[in-house]
Amino acid sequence: MEPRPPPPAKAKKPKNFLTLLAWKKFEGNYDAQKADIDKFNEELVSRSAPGTLDKYHHLELNWECFMANQEPRLSSNEIWYSDVVSRNILHFLPRIVQVSVGRAAANGKIKASTLCTYLTQLCLAIYRLVTDRVSGEKVGNELLRGKLFSDLKDQVHTLILSEKLDRHEELKTYFGVEELQLIIEQALEDTKLSGRASAIQRITITVICCMTGLRPSSLGPSNKTYGAQGKYPRLFDITIFQTAPLTWRVPLNVRFFKGYLNSPVGLSRVMSFDPVTNWFNVPFDAAMWIVLYLFLRGALEGINASCRVFIVGPYSLASCKTLQDLANNKLANIPIKASMKDEPLFLALGPRGKAFAVPQRTISAKGVSDGIAASAESAGLPPGTAYNFRRDNGDTGSMGVVLGKEVAELILVHQSDGQLHHYSRNTANVDLVGARLNELPQGHAPNVIHQLERHKMTSRAVQAMRILLDPEARAEAGGSQRTVLTVADKQELVDNDPEVERLENVADDAFEAFKNCYEYTKPRGKRDDYPRNRLGAGYILKNPTTTLLVPQETADEARDALYAATEDLVKYNRSSRKSAKRTKAQTNNRKRKEQHEGTTEELDKARDELKKPSKILRGIMPMVGVEDSTADDIEADQEIHKGGFSLFFVKKKKAFQSLCNLNGKVNDIHDVLFREGSAEELVDPPAPEPLQANPVASASDMRLALMTFVLEPINAASELKEKLEVTSLLDKPTMALGPAINAAPLTTTTRNSKIVTTKRKYQLRGHAVIQHTPWRDLILKMIIVSPNQTTTFKCPVATCSFRSRKEKTVRDHCKDPDECSNAEHYQDMEMEYETIRANFRAVKVPRAVRGKKPAEETE
Repeated sequence: MEPRPPPPAKAKKPKNFLTLLAWKKFEGNYDAQKADIDKFNEELVSRSAPGTLDKYHHLELNWECFMANQEPRLSSNEIWYSDVVSRNILHFLPRIVQVSVGRAAANGKIKASTLCTYLTQLCLAIYRLVTDRVSGEKVGNELLRGKLFSDLKDQVHTLILSEKLDRHEELKTYFGVEELQLIIEQALEDTKLSGRASAIQRITITVICCMTGLRPSSLGPSNKTYGAQGKYPRLFDITIFQTAPLTWRVPLNVRFFKGYLNSPVGLSRVMSFDPVTNWFNVPFDAAMWIVLYLFLRGALEGINASCRVFIVGPYSLASCKTLQDLANNKLANIPIKASMKDEPLFLALGPRGKAFAVPQRTISAKGVSDGIAASAESAGLPPGTAYNFRRDNGDTGSMGVVLGKEVAELILVHQSDGQLHHYSRNTANVDLVGARLNELPQGHAPNVIHQLERHKMTSRAVQAMRILLDPEARAEAGGSQRTVLTVADKQELVDNDPEVERLENVADDAFEAFKNCYEYTKPRGKRDDYPRNRLGAGYILKNPTTTLLVPQETADEARDALYAATEDLVKYNRSSRKSAKRTKAQTNNRKRKEQHEGTTEELDKARDELKKPSKILRGIMPMVGVEDSTADDIEADQEIHKGGFSLFFVKKKKAFQSLCNLNGKVNDIHDVLFREGSAEELVDPPAPEPLQANPVASASDMRLALMTFVLEPINAASELKEKLEVTSLLDKPTMALGPAINAAPLTTTTRNSKIVTTKRKYQLRGHAVIQHTPWRDLILKMIIVSPNQTTTFKCPVATCSFRSRKEKTVRDHCKDPDECSNAEHYQDMEMEYETIRANFRAVKVPRAVRGKKPAEETE
């Protein structure tokens, strides 16, 4: 190794003492550190976003597929030569337009904006990849600077005109506070029996998106790469200040924004959620939902450390009985537990969104969008994501109209890098909740209120509420707007697709070839043959009577071919059904966006209903003593707050008492409010006089009542599990029935004045052998008794939330590899059960033992 050359004789010594010390570290260890630096340079990470890299790879794959048809003789190393690109590039974009299918356009073609995006990506690929065949140098820039770039732009313009591509953006859907109210009410209605913990997280995310307009990628990683790099919010980004009992201000430090996830210098904004001041706005209190969610996760230091907890999913959930501990807390700053500060702020959900995923991991940006969309559809709204709330904030919501364009751009992170880039605390001084709910010290100007009211006239919440108030429309449309493929849709999809028939024939031939490799005897009582798929192959291999007829290598090849054929069929069916469901959903959503049905009277009634406090608050009012308030108090309170809500009053106490049971717990509020005859008890108040009066209820009392109501199903599940644990019903192991059968007493009866003793050990042993196998005893892990004494069955897998009222449905689900992750284990259990039953019944038993004649008689 050559010695290191000495420094120049006239080199000046560093003036900075720290710099001098840093360079001295290289003395004596220069070669090792140089090797480390060389290794580091070999593993550089691209500064391009992972999504952008995926688009690059997708376009390169499209070009490779195009050239495979255009010039099949070329290898993959030749398709980016300049001469090849020059003679084929003008055929590429027209072919893309022909084979691409648009998702939103009514004619099924891509939009003009999509084609322009393809042009941009194609030009970037030409710039990066095109080389000269002879010299090997990159010549993409010279190729574009010639006439090619101009020709491509003219071609795009011509394609837009000739193919009649849609040049305009479709009308967007906006979600505001009214839509948020419907989503919260329906989420709590759907989780009265189970899934309340995950619903609380979903509501918390939705409220945050409504108040801040954050993108989903700010609450969860939009790519697996970002997730591996830890670019998602953690619990240490939350700070909780308690300004009064059960009143909190929660600043959230948002550190991940689109455009800054892969930048050298990040961007942060502090979003502050102030407590609401009016009691009828408590359901929209973002700070309350965040504190309640962290309380359930057990993340608050000293609040529920010594209280009764039970395990649900990956972490502890505290009983709602500990809410009093939260109310009695006197700390001005409630800290987060040090051991949990590095955990994700929001957690991923398992299948069907009813429970949290195990092991614990952060929620993704797609999970955020899917959760909001599912909640919106369940509430009768079009499917919407966080961008629906963001759009409302920027255009017509609290930011665009109330706070002004400059503040909106600062919060929504639309402005370019400039003087405000590092002033992240400016947003912490903006009362987002107060601006949204008109609770600022000075109310909105009349012109601002006029603009907001014009937007509400055509909001989707009005259409959804109109359906809720009309029994006939509700029966016709149904509550949830989620799209589901019917059996007829699936059958039509299979009948009209020749590829399905081809794959089915391939899988059938593969099963026949696999079946011919073995000889076996079917257990008695089963069908003529096993299913002609992978499940049937497993039954054949596990059958104790199966005999191999061919060499093992031949049988393994036939098995692998069957597995591959069935997997191709399953994947294609899943993909085609997903595409068909997406197309059907787009068609239904387009119709829902276009239709504005209902009479003027019906729409006015729906708007008036939305102006009232949430039906949840109406149901929990007795918990805070509202039934003792007079109509004058409520009318005066309405006049004082001027929150845009017309409250109702009650003629009789019985009207409020009907909303609760004897224990003060809320019943099905929706059924009570919309049942026949309720209009006679709940009526709109007359025009009030501006009087001075005390508020109907304080915001703190209403928060406590609402939190108690929200946690009621969790507390009921806790008490039920404790009762079951005491009696050991769920974790009861299989009994050792052998000694019990041998010591079983003889059956004694009286027949013709004689004492007849009959031994029934055979029947007991048969019951023990057949009915107490692992497959049959699986019901002990399936059965769930709800608080209202109804029995349901759930998949035993902890991460699976599938359930049904029929045991057979759950067992079929457990055996389906496409639905259950532990299907192979349950298939083995069923095969063992079938074998034991067949062998036991094959044994010949004397007639006397079978009970047709007494086995033993004594006088």
